[in-house]
Amino acid sequence: MTPAVAWVLLAVAGLIVALPTLLYPAALRLAAALRPAPVAPTPRPGRATVVVAFTGGGPLLAAKVSRLAAVAAASGWQVDTVLAGDGPIAEADRRSARAAAGDMPVTLCALDAPAGKAAALNLGAGHATGDVLVFSDLDADLADDALATLCRWFAEPSVGAVCGRRQIVRDGGPAVAAAGQRAYTDLDSRIKLLENRLGAITSNDGKLYAMRRSLFRPIHPAATDDLYNALTVVAQGYRVLFEPAAVARIPSPAWTVGHDLRRRRRVTLRGLTGLFARPRLLLAPRFGLFGPRLIVNKLLRRCLPVAGLLVLLALLLLAPAHAWAGWLIAAALLGGLGTAAYAPLARRGVTGRLPAKADKLWASAFYAGLGMLGMLLGLVDFLRGKRVVRWAPRKAA
Repeated sequence: MTPAVAWVLLAVAGLIVALPTLLYPAALRLAAALRPAPVAPTPRPGRATVVVAFTGGGPLLAAKVSRLAAVAAASGWQVDTVLAGDGPIAEADRRSARAAAGDMPVTLCALDAPAGKAAALNLGAGHATGDVLVFSDLDADLADDALATLCRWFAEPSVGAVCGRRQIVRDGGPAVAAAGQRAYTDLDSRIKLLENRLGAITSNDGKLYAMRRSLFRPIHPAATDDLYNALTVVAQGYRVLFEPAAVARIPSPAWTVGHDLRRRRRVTLRGLTGLFARPRLLLAPRFGLFGPRLIVNKLLRRCLPVAGLLVLLALLLLAPAHAWAGWLIAAALLGGLGTAAYAPLARRGVTGRLPAKADKLWASAFYAGLGMLGMLLGLVDFLRGKRVVRWAPRKAA
């Protein structure tokens, strides 16, 4: 009986792994070969409001407003900005933000007490006047043409939201597995680009995205705003697209191992919360293949750590009767130790002396392993009923 259970566990684990990592990308490539990429319509300048939720302020806030003013001036759109504080805004920050805005209209609003990013964004959206809402994080440095390339899609009536592309810059900071972070971000962008061919992407990017203000609904307090807003748009019968030319440059999101572990754990928990806040999208026939694609790309991908545990359990059950199972367990342990060694060796400068491809491969494996652990912890948190509404964002090393 035990061997039969072990083989079933291996089959289930294989399916969990194969669907999001092999079969889904292969299906997307097939679709890309059969369907043309969406073509951006002729731009029709309109009115947009950029909403930025933030905690605290300081030089980063003034720099963000100054950059937004420059990008807005180059967009050809009428652009104003709403700065929504998750808690009271210091008078010095109010003055510096208004000074940095120049001719761009800017509205400052704040929650009476910290209540989380979603609450701040909901407050900011309530002060918006533009036909299009553009959301961008405080640490995202937008390219000169980011707003223009992003907002041009709203000349197409079927498009309800568009997200830009994050680009991790080499800022020389103490980022953990920087090459791995960039490799993961590039892979995610390629998936989004292929999903465009199917009419809607299954994940947004919170560093820069836009949606029609008429489609906005209050964001769930414990959900990631980018995914929740994307699902809100699709639930109303509109498309969400990816615009790779709308670039948001950011520093490495993970500075230390502990920082990234906490970040991935929180993102997984909040992503699952948002996903199950819109359960109708997962199975309703009216949304066609979007539901199954959402299950594969946003749910099963977060279950990859569970697949690893199922494989380990199956090998333990098989090991008494099959020597190869024991050898595989030993190889996995050695591989895990070797992967984990990247962080301490990188701090000592050892990995930097390796060939670039070898360093990138090792960094990617370490970053993936760290991500698996973070996702597992986030999944456990979700199943336990934990919800995260507010956290202290770390925007610098």
